[in-house]
Amino acid sequence: MAEEQAWQEYWAGGDGGDAVGGPQRRKLAAHWAGLFTSKPDAPQHPLVVDIAAGRGAALKGVMEALAHRGRFLALDFSPAAVRSAGAELPGIIAAAADAARLPLADHSVDAAISQFGIEYAGLPAFSEAARIVRPGGQFCSISHYRGGAIDAECAENERLLLLVGQGGLLSAARATLDASFAARSQGSANPLDARLEAVFASAFVHAKKAVDDAPPSAARATLDRFLGDLMRLLARRIAYEAKDALGWIEGMKASLDAYLRRMQSMRASALGADEVADVERRFSAAGLGDFRAEPLRLEDNKAPAAWVIEARRPPRA
Repeated sequence: MAEEQAWQEYWAGGDGGDAVGGPQRRKLAAHWAGLFTSKPDAPQHPLVVDIAAGRGAALKGVMEALAHRGRFLALDFSPAAVRSAGAELPGIIAAAADAARLPLADHSVDAAISQFGIEYAGLPAFSEAARIVRPGGQFCSISHYRGGAIDAECAENERLLLLVGQGGLLSAARATLDASFAARSQGSANPLDARLEAVFASAFVHAKKAVDDAPPSAARATLDRFLGDLMRLLARRIAYEAKDALGWIEGMKASLDAYLRRMQSMRASALGADEVADVERRFSAAGLGDFRAEPLRLEDNKAPAAWVIEARRPPRA
């Protein structure tokens, strides 16, 4: 439940475009653009469903390649993501749905696609996706690669978030603010507690060095902004009401905890060779063939970032 809430907050906040691996979105879009245009026997007006669609990045690439000729459906368990997809892609059908229990009939779609989504619902979701592919139809996903470049980025983000969020900085900030506001309410001319100020300063310097020394990433940028805001809050604390300053601290803790859960969720969903082999078995049992699973590199000379997983249901004789 906490993990689901973390993703709900992510989509509701409108920051879904800044996901891990975001700078390589053009390469991902190019992959989806070629999904139909590279296949001469592809239907001219297909029904395409984007599973665990988020804001519909994969669906957008397919729609543009097809000049919007077709019917397009975006499904995601998050109502906030569904609203975002509908706003981003006018003309689609967007609905909330569990990837492991799709509200679609057997053999009903020309293409089931997913970009960094279906794997979050577990391996049974691949069986569910296979179920809905019609004869002659296809499945394609770009899924997290265990031990790959995005997985490594998530691991680094997780390390930084744990250090800053659980390394004593926020508790030191709360204690310092509590003491200052208590002293102010008692009319003290000096609202600063030297011991608590020293504890906070030490925790802040430790966190700031860790963030400054980390490689560029979305989490580093987020944490750098957070540390700057935190220091400004402490420096100007006398200008704030206690409930506002302490409320900001609690809000930031909740945001960092949610960010951490998203990174952990990404890492837990990543597929290794054993899971990919399991997907192949599931597809075979569901009647899909032409299985292909290949690593995708988003940057030259870097570790693979994702699996491209494809399969087709043979056309009727």
